[in-house]
Formats: sequence, C-alpha cells, structure tokens
Amino acid sequence: MAFGKAPPDWRLQHTLLAGLPRGSALRALAKVPAGRKLRLRCERSMPFELVSDFVGPFMRLWDAEIAVSVSDYDPSLAGALRRGRGEEDVLLLWIDWRLHRAMAPEHAARWVIDLVAAGRGGSGNGVPVLINDWPQGGGTADVPDSWVAALGAALEEGTSNLADCHLVRLERLRKEEYPAFFDPRNDEIAHYPFSQAATVHIARHLGAQMLPALVMPRLKVVAVDLDHTLYEGVLGEDGPGGVRMGPGHQALQRRLLLLKEAGFILALCSRNERVDVERLFAQRKEFALSLADFAAVRVDWGSKPDNLLSIAAQRNLHPSAILFVDDNPAELARVAEGAPEVELVLADPSGEGTAAILSRHPGLFRLRADTSSALRAQDLQANQQRERLRAAAADPAEYLARLGMVVDLFENHAEHASRIHELSNKTNQFNLCLARFTEQEVARLLGPGNLTLSIALRDALSDSGVVAVLAFEISGRRARLVEFLMSCRALGREVETVAFSWALGRLSDLGCESLEIQAREGPRNQPALEFLHRFLPDGGREVPLARLREVAGRAVQRHPAEIRVHR
Repeated sequence: MAFGKAPPDWRLQHTLLAGLPRGSALRALAKVPAGRKLRLRCERSMPFELVSDFVGPFMRLWDAEIAVSVSDYDPSLAGALRRGRGEEDVLLLWIDWRLHRAMAPEHAARWVIDLVAAGRGGSGNGVPVLINDWPQGGGTADVPDSWVAALGAALEEGTSNLADCHLVRLERLRKEEYPAFFDPRNDEIAHYPFSQAATVHIARHLGAQMLPALVMPRLKVVAVDLDHTLYEGVLGEDGPGGVRMGPGHQALQRRLLLLKEAGFILALCSRNERVDVERLFAQRKEFALSLADFAAVRVDWGSKPDNLLSIAAQRNLHPSAILFVDDNPAELARVAEGAPEVELVLADPSGEGTAAILSRHPGLFRLRADTSSALRAQDLQANQQRERLRAAAADPAEYLARLGMVVDLFENHAEHASRIHELSNKTNQFNLCLARFTEQEVARLLGPGNLTLSIALRDALSDSGVVAVLAFEISGRRARLVEFLMSCRALGREVETVAFSWALGRLSDLGCESLEIQAREGPRNQPALEFLHRFLPDGGREVPLARLREVAGRAVQRHPAEIRVHR
C-alpha cells in the first residue's frame, strides 16, 4: 500500500483508528488519488448515504476509494434479484429490519438469504454480498430485543452457510463503548435511527475492516518493538524490573495475543541485548505475552529493515505481509526506506492507542473464523526444527528422508472448500495463476467436470494441514490449469513437485492429452513462476500432457514422501 510511509500518514492512522473521529473531521479530509477503486451497489430500505459519505476516509488506509450506487427505497429489496453485469465488486443489502417485524425472526432471515440465492441463479455465481443485522436497545416496544437477538442468530447461521455472504454485525458494534447508538431525531427526520457516532463507527467497520478483507490479501505477521511500545521505559537503562506497564500496555499485549490466536505470526524486532530481553520476560509475570509467543525474534543491534526482511525470508513471505509497530518515527522512516513494502504503525506511548489501531487495522480482520490457525502455529514452530535438520543433513535427499513426510491428496473434497478459498485469497508467493477465487467459484471447481486437489502435508515434526491446491477444468481431451497455489510455510520440501506430478498422471487417467496453463505474473509470485519454468523452460501456454508428465516424473522419482489418495 502507498499509505503509511510518512508522519502525516501515521497521524491520520491514529485519528481514524485509535479513537472514534467526528464526522466533521472526516468531511474536512481532502480527497487524494487512490491505487484501487471498489464499486459497491447498495439495495436498501433505509438511507445509506449517511454511512457511505464517511467510508472513503477509512479506505485511504489501504490506498483505495469507493464508488457507491444506491437503489430507491424498497422494503422488498427486489433489486437484489437483478443479476450483476460486472458493474459492482460488492453488493450490500442495507435493511431496516423494523419493517419486517410482522415476520418471525427466523422467517425474516430466511427471506433475505433466499433472496441472495435467487439473485445468483442456478450457477450460484455472483459478487460478495453483505447483509446487516440489527442492534438491540432501540427502545421500541414493537421491536423487542428478544426478536432482534433471534434475528441476529438466524442471520449468522444463514450467512455462514452461503458462499461469499457476510454479516455486517451492527449489534456487535453497538456493544463497543461509544456514545449512544440510536438517535430518535434522525429517525423522525430521515427514517434513519442511528446517531452520527454510530454512523461513523459503521463506516469505519466497512471501510477499514470488511471491505479490505473482501478484496485484498491479509497481513500475516505483526512485528513489534519493545521500548516505549510493549511497555514504558528503556530496557537497557531501566532494567527488567524498571520498565513500567500501564493499562494501555496490558491492553496492547492482550490484543497481540488475540491476533496470535487468530492465526497471525507475532515477531519481535528490537535493538536490545538478547539476554536482557530473556530476563525481562522471565521476571515480569504480569506480562500477558511470553517470549515463546513470538515465532520470530530479532533482538540485536542490526538494522530493523534488514531484520524485518530476514523474518519475511525465513517464513517464505513477501515483506508486504508484515505489519511493524514502533514508537520511534525515525526508525519507521528507516524501515519505509529500507523495506518499503512493510506496513507501519506508529506506537502510542501509553499503549492504548496502539491496541485500538491493531483491533481495526486493514488486513487484520477476518470475515470468517480461521480453522487452521492452531495447525499453522505448531507448524511454524516446527519449521525451526526443520532448519536444524536441514543444516545437519549431508545433502537435500537425506534431509527429506529424515522428515518422514506423508502427502494426502484429496480429490474434489467439498469439506475443504473454506480452506481452498482461504488459501486462494491469502497466498501471494506460490500462486501461479492469481485467480483469487470467491467461495462460489470454489464450489464450482469442486463440482463435476473439474479436478481440484486439496493437498495436506504432515511429517515427523508436525501436521501442516491442507497447504496446497491444484485446480483443473476438463473439457474432453483438454485440461486447463486454473490455479496452483501453496502456503509459503510448506515450501522447501518439494511437495509442490510431488503434487504436480501426481495430478498430471490423474489427468492422463481421465483421458486428457494436453494441458493449458494460464500462469500470470504478479508483483510477488516469482517463486511459482520459477517452479513452472523448471518444467516449461521455453514457455508455452498449451503443452502435450505426456511430455510434461515425463519431465515432472523424473523430478520426483526419488522423493521419499508417502502419497495417500482420497476420492
């Protein structure tokens, strides 16, 4: 992202995310050109312009702008049945649920879910859809909180079972400690029941969290400094017992723990003595974090840009997957120059603002729960042991043999749909075609006429779970590679070659004679392109399957992994 590399950006970041900005402050912000435009179509039964006017400033945080088209007011939301013609990137159903109070809450939720499904038609294809729930506490007898709670539960269940359909949780926003969510004056004048503070809160949730989560890769590493960031004071001067922990620092450490539990990698990047840092975490029992919570530790007197780049290289990550938090603007400026793709946050000395920023920063919000986060954390720890094994082995063959790998190949397993979608939208380096599947597209690729392999890996050190996907469309004797992607933490063990070779054999069994490969070059996927170049050094979009199969077969002839196939 272009945003976030200079002090004015860091001040704006604090204004937009640390507290709730006033509407007047948002209106006063000058518009700036953005690198990405997102088109949102809103079908509504209450005003949305009040919200959309405030969404743009928050999208500056990820170098984006929004173009909104709104329907006429229509409680039936009939416009949702109109098929998209490539005119929008996201559809929002903005519903005044009070108009549907006569329905049982479960029936009201089912009505809108069925509406989305009908709008997509038999193919199930369409843009991502957002639907709002309703906040409790409106204080009206005709819409009791019990009805609102039942509606929310039914919407939660309905959206979770519908591909690319997500809930804008107004009730969750209401529970956060901000001024009153409802304003009867707005309701009387504009039939819009929410206060301006609530409106800004909703706009921020959309602009800084939900919309970037729909269209951009998420961050993977949160790296933090120590002094005046995780605590108040300087470790080298104050000693482990002298640095001070305020309530804001406690909140920041708890927020970092939540990010770790959500699957993000925590890293330390600090100019200190390693022995002092080890004593700090051993002595300060009130710290929410332990040193073991950090999967990468760079505590030395080297340059922070170099250390952050080494964290990325060790994890097979692009530097843009890292968010770095430091209290020193000069240090952030050096990182902006030496590692310009790393995202930056200027830490608040009290810790409170930093915790708030990390709770709302683009790239840190998940639309759905990450089911693989526990496996990922264990696997990242095991990678350090793998590096020691690699260093001790006489050659690569001995290293691979010592790992005792088992590769499980699952053919068109619908149970892996959410993981395939997740990998497609967060994998950047080993992503051959950059397809970025929607959940609907994943469902289609898992259906008849296609071959989609989800590839799981485990070895003597850990179970990595599903780490790769190969997706092919088959038409008679021709196959087309739609996507080949692999999690960066699984690279270095030639699993990609094993899976590719097996997939070519399976295509041959299915009667295919040629393979079309639609590789695309992006800013970060050089590892995937280099892999393909090993088998197609002369390029070529469509190649005879037999020739490709022979070359790939030779490459894995002595690979020691056990292969298990599940159909």
